[in-house]
Amino acid sequence: MKYTINDLINTEKIQSLTESFYNATGLCSGIMDPQGTVIAGSGWQDICTEFHRANVRSVLRCRDSDVALADQLRSGKPYAFFTCKNGLIDAAAPIIIEGEHVAYFVVGQFLFNAPDSDFFKQQAREFGFDEKAYLNALSKVPILEQDRIEPVLSFLTRLAELIAEMGLAHLMQKNASDRIKTSEEKYRNMMEQSADGIFIIDPHLRCCEVNTKSCEMLGYTRDELTSKNIKDIVPAEDLAARPVQWDLLRTGETVISERSARKKDGSLATFEVSGRLLSDGNILANVRDITERKQAEKDLKESKRALSTLLSNLPGMAYRCKNDRDWTMELVSEGCFPLTGYQPSDLLDSARVTYGQIIHPDDRDVVWQQVQNSLSGRQPFQITYRIITAGNKIKWVWEQGQGLYDDNGNVTALEGFISDITERLQAEQNRIQLETAVEQADEIIFIADTMGRFTYVNPAFERLTGFSRKETIGRHSQMLQGEKNAESFYEDMIEAVRRGDVWKGHIVNTKKDGSRFEVQATISPIKNTQGEITHFVCVERDVTNEMNMERQLRQAQKMEALGTLAGGIAHDFNNILAAIIGFADMTLDELHRDSQAHRNIKQILVSSKRAKELVRQILTFTRKADQEKKPVKLKLIFQEVLHMLRATLPSTINIDYRLDSGAYLLADATQMQQLLMNLCTNAAHAMRDHGGVLRVNLHDVTLKQIDRVRYPGLDPGTYIQLEVTDNGKGIKPAIVDRIFDPFFTTKEIGDGTGMGLALVHGIVENHDGAISVDSRQGEGTTFAVLLPKPEGEAKDAMLATSAPLKGTETVLFVDDENEVTHAGKMMLESLGYTVVALTDSTEALKLFRTTPSDFDIVVTDQTMPALTGYELSQEILSIRPDMPVVLCTGYSEAVSPERIKKAGICDFIMKPLNRYELSKAVRNAIDTSR
Repeated sequence: MKYTINDLINTEKIQSLTESFYNATGLCSGIMDPQGTVIAGSGWQDICTEFHRANVRSVLRCRDSDVALADQLRSGKPYAFFTCKNGLIDAAAPIIIEGEHVAYFVVGQFLFNAPDSDFFKQQAREFGFDEKAYLNALSKVPILEQDRIEPVLSFLTRLAELIAEMGLAHLMQKNASDRIKTSEEKYRNMMEQSADGIFIIDPHLRCCEVNTKSCEMLGYTRDELTSKNIKDIVPAEDLAARPVQWDLLRTGETVISERSARKKDGSLATFEVSGRLLSDGNILANVRDITERKQAEKDLKESKRALSTLLSNLPGMAYRCKNDRDWTMELVSEGCFPLTGYQPSDLLDSARVTYGQIIHPDDRDVVWQQVQNSLSGRQPFQITYRIITAGNKIKWVWEQGQGLYDDNGNVTALEGFISDITERLQAEQNRIQLETAVEQADEIIFIADTMGRFTYVNPAFERLTGFSRKETIGRHSQMLQGEKNAESFYEDMIEAVRRGDVWKGHIVNTKKDGSRFEVQATISPIKNTQGEITHFVCVERDVTNEMNMERQLRQAQKMEALGTLAGGIAHDFNNILAAIIGFADMTLDELHRDSQAHRNIKQILVSSKRAKELVRQILTFTRKADQEKKPVKLKLIFQEVLHMLRATLPSTINIDYRLDSGAYLLADATQMQQLLMNLCTNAAHAMRDHGGVLRVNLHDVTLKQIDRVRYPGLDPGTYIQLEVTDNGKGIKPAIVDRIFDPFFTTKEIGDGTGMGLALVHGIVENHDGAISVDSRQGEGTTFAVLLPKPEGEAKDAMLATSAPLKGTETVLFVDDENEVTHAGKMMLESLGYTVVALTDSTEALKLFRTTPSDFDIVVTDQTMPALTGYELSQEILSIRPDMPVVLCTGYSEAVSPERIKKAGICDFIMKPLNRYELSKAVRNAIDTSR
């Protein structure tokens, strides 16, 4: 063979090629000579290096594979594949130079298909391998398709041939250079090929001959340069400072010096000149341009200075140390003192203290183990631990470093950087605590940018609003804007926080489901280090329940104030009505039914009863009147009301009702009629312009099925629920809190007094219930009433009116109003009773003491000068305990059914009275006392 592969290629470069190939593909590769000797290669699989070729029996199979591949290639194939008896596949291609097979390129130790685990397990047992380790090495073997490996193998073989051909060309050029050294031509060629400038200088410093590189370096042509003297090129000051050392040259020594030379363009460059004296007396000077090298040296010097300055100013300590337990320091930066409290000289070579002693005792073993683990894998390390400073202060530090290794892979030193992270860790801990507090807070907390877009919301926000964090972030905070707050309200709020003020106030927000909730909000600006506002943080506390209770309290206070006024006038007004009703009732009996006078008196009675009902309504919604409650079946009462409404409402309004509850309720039947009538009338008024559907539902519910926030005053239990719904224009949010106020109305003059919903509110509270309203403008309104359902069975005990009850007994009638006394006397006498009527309670008591047996019953007013009716009755009963007493009042808080029963009074009736009511009370009292 004329050439061997070793003659033609640079094995180090080929080795680098195989390593790059392995890093890129994960495949091992190499070049072998025809005798099977590996010239270069890398990436051999563990299964081969640690198992197959490490076993005296299995290695024979590997050699058989090498021989088989070589045989196939000798036959002229472009490449060959062979599956060795150990189960792995190798591939090879020839490297041919000038028709000779000088080597072959091998790619091997892969599989075309998934390995047969049973085969390799059997092989592990056969050769005594550790089966687990052997199968683990097998799992690292790549699996490739044959048509993928063939072009790769072809490419790599051609690349190796190209390198070999280039090596051959270089070898031939080298041989040629050796042959021409003996001739002048060879000398000139070498001179021209030199990377340095070559000058032949005579003793007078004239340039006799130069090569092309010299011309290129100085910018002259050959003719220009050979016509110059060295003094024309080298500045005079440079020659004066460093004259040509002729004496040294004459000894045959080579003189090396640095010279400055001026180029043709006038610029200066620095050259390294190597000169020696030739036999003809001329000087041969090799000139090398070292301008860049000098600049690099200058830059390196500056870099070292800058690095030293940088290390001195870094907020931490740079170091190089030994890999021993003491971490013996070989280099320490100036940052050592601020970090540890020790001077760098204290730590260098452990002069005063070792760095291992500075590490906190509880962390020393951990630090050592973490560093050693990283070094074993030749990986950088990052660790966090504690140190104890010279002042006995504990600091947390963060260290980043890496090992330095010799050619054998041994660790020679560690280099790295250590910084103080105590404050950062504390800040991080504080941040985590703050974040945890915000995440766990029961209040809504969110952050928005200056455009009002959400950038953060806490879990309480999601829980209370119904909006998830994902669908909130990036949206504008106006998504929560409620109808109750006008645009100007939000504009004022935004303007305040943009000025940098903290805004506090009450906001009505809207949930995802459309329902409203009220919050007490605090909005604060967030500023950056330049004092610019970048975000706003808002904390909102849900005060919906508190506001509902506050409104209920205000409503109760309004009712109390109105009730005080109503109670004050009720007594006198009822006394006036009592006289009117009494005289009109008796006069009606004396007139002919077809006469105009009869009709007039009857109309007076109708108007008087309306006035009586008005007073009763006022006392009802102010809870100043206790109505008689009896078991009634609401379904029957409401059916009558709806039947009557159908005849009175316009045809544009349809009534759709469902009365599912058949329960009885302890209630005042008239008030229940009034309750439904007022709610339906109010709903019809909302739909009078465009018509609509009036829906009424009555059903039984439990409080667990209803949002108790709407009914905070009710206890859990079973209730009868009445719902009245319209699809009218709805109620404006601004007035929804006032709809139950007495005399508040949005109707035009003549359309109503504003007593309807106030009366409803009074009736509901009088029956221990609750009422709520849900209204949306343009969609309609629903009123929901909850009334407590009594336990056990109850029967409808509604009473029907009948004719007055007559009698012949003697009645002592006492009232401080002359008209009432006169009217009462006439009504009772018209029924057959003998009546003694007095207007002074003290005179009445004197008379009774004188002749107590002359009277069968006492009927007395409650509110009178001197003795009240209650006091008079107690005096009378002390004289004659069996005397029946009936107490009457237009209104008084001093008496109640429970109190009069305990005092022995037979009955307690409200003014104004008609003949039937008065006769019924008198007759029952007399008959019961017998």
